[in-house]
Amino acid sequence: MPVYVQGTEFKPDRINLPQSASDPSGSHELGDIYFNTTDKRMMIYKNVDGVGMAFTSMYAAASAGPFTLTLDSSDNSRLGDTTSVQNTWWATQTYPGSAVTSIGQQTYQGFYAFTAGSAMTLTATLGGAAGWGNCRGRSITATFSISSGDRIVFFAGKPTNKTSSGQQYGAAGGASCLMKYVGGSDSGDKVNGFLPLIIAAGGGGGATGHGMLSGSYGSNYELSSAAAPLSITTGNSNSTIASNRNGYQSYSSFSSFSGLGGVGRGKANSAQGGGCGWAGPSLIETGSTYTGVNNTAAVALAYGALGCEKVNATGSDGGFGGGGADMEGNYYGAGGGGYWGGYESNGATQNEGGNYYYYTTTSNGTSNLAAPLSYVHSTGSSVTDNGLWSGTSSYTWANTNNSNQIKGRVHLSFT
Repeated sequence: MPVYVQGTEFKPDRINLPQSASDPSGSHELGDIYFNTTDKRMMIYKNVDGVGMAFTSMYAAASAGPFTLTLDSSDNSRLGDTTSVQNTWWATQTYPGSAVTSIGQQTYQGFYAFTAGSAMTLTATLGGAAGWGNCRGRSITATFSISSGDRIVFFAGKPTNKTSSGQQYGAAGGASCLMKYVGGSDSGDKVNGFLPLIIAAGGGGGATGHGMLSGSYGSNYELSSAAAPLSITTGNSNSTIASNRNGYQSYSSFSSFSGLGGVGRGKANSAQGGGCGWAGPSLIETGSTYTGVNNTAAVALAYGALGCEKVNATGSDGGFGGGGADMEGNYYGAGGGGYWGGYESNGATQNEGGNYYYYTTTSNGTSNLAAPLSYVHSTGSSVTDNGLWSGTSSYTWANTNNSNQIKGRVHLSFT
């Protein structure tokens, strides 16, 4: 007959452990064990890397071998992937269930998320989506230590579709992001509960019928509108970037606590929009948030990462990941999404000596501090700027086919 000892039932062929839907409260001793009815796992109280004494799965460390997750943007849209698209993607991936738990969407549409079930090392490579005509975003690699219980969040930036009439241009590409969701109040780069690990900036929009063809991949034409090197971010403080940007237009009160949006001339001047930044949306020259043709306001990457709504009815929306919006009838380029969003540019139509070329109504000139900028958190190691992101297939410069625009990518390798 069964024997009961303080809630544990000993049977002839098995043991029925104490059960709970969550970790028991009160004091615990090393080696305490119970069965979690929510996660359907046996939990043990022990030292957890990066956390200290806590309950964790007894088998997490043993079952989590090396694995990868690879996400390419699913379409050319200003919107994040629906839960249906996310579920379909997860079904194509192979991963240990003990390491990838609580799969879902974190706060916003298109924010893929899971909770780490064990301590792991993550090497991530992200590529930002190209702006119109394959004016490229950036590719960034870095390695991070992940603790059990970390909420990992990511999305791949999206390119755009061209308009159906008129110039038939697209807009700017969205940034690709890897984050942790940690909650709590804003502090430095922790914004709206999200802590960025890597932001790979998207490319600015190209003007494919107005001089862009004169250049080529990697030429000074492309560099006048593409995402800038990571060294521009790491070599300049946020206060330096903000101070320089304050001189590009009449509004001069950019704060410097984290990356903000770029400026475009927008509806007020029948021109292009700037890209969104990590902590702040695309802006117009007065410092106000950019709004599109239907008065839809731009949002920062940490607040949903939507691409900016088109400037006029026949324009093109920016790509998901904060891509700036297109104005039909204007031959400049929208700014790409990034840690700092890009300014309206020349659309990759001029040779500017390898520098980004920005436009406002009061100023224009070369400054890589006005470009879409990338980011790596200070906890990252083996940080590498892989250069401009060319995608995974053979893409051509100044391409005008929607299906051939370079998509954003998130590649995560866990050990």
